[in-house]
Amino acid sequence: MQIILRSLEDTRRFGALLAEMLTESRRRGRPVKAVYFFGGLGAGKTTLAAAMARALPGGENAEAASPSFTICNEYPTEPAMFHVDFYRLGEGCSVPDEVQQTGDSVLVAEWAENLRDDEFEPDRIEIRLEPFSSGVLGSGDLSAENGAENLDIFQDTCEKERSAAINGYGCGRMAAAELWQKLELLFPVISEDA
Repeated sequence: MQIILRSLEDTRRFGALLAEMLTESRRRGRPVKAVYFFGGLGAGKTTLAAAMARALPGGENAEAASPSFTICNEYPTEPAMFHVDFYRLGEGCSVPDEVQQTGDSVLVAEWAENLRDDEFEPDRIEIRLEPFSSGVLGSGDLSAENGAENLDIFQDTCEKERSAAINGYGCGRMAAAELWQKLELLFPVISEDA
């Protein structure tokens, strides 16, 4: 399942729909415990996480920001949202002790590709973000390898088109299917043949 996000507003709308999905999964007693974002620098991970925090109950005043240096931000939402950035922790990292899931909280993680396989929550959603330009998936380069020398290219990156591939696991499988029904009405869809 892949959609195209054409603007900052599309990215924020997608984040709000992810928050709605989290709330609904809890209401049904099949909670999604984590949302993992994969993608290079400037892919829209922090924008999505901030939109989720603001859209969750209690998050209207959340000062959502990138946890690149703090590693983890906790937001006063319902459920409590732990926003983690695994970038600086490097490949093969674990979820930090201070972030261990408690009660009804949800983990929203950037740079999930750095997390050890055995650290992923079983009831989760995974979102892979890639540049998408002129109908070509993976076009443009927002990768970490090029990012260090070209930070100026990341200005207004959420104004550039990107694809978002959505997969659900455990309780996240049903939640992703229900989310998909809404997404395909709101955003352009990339066919499986593309």
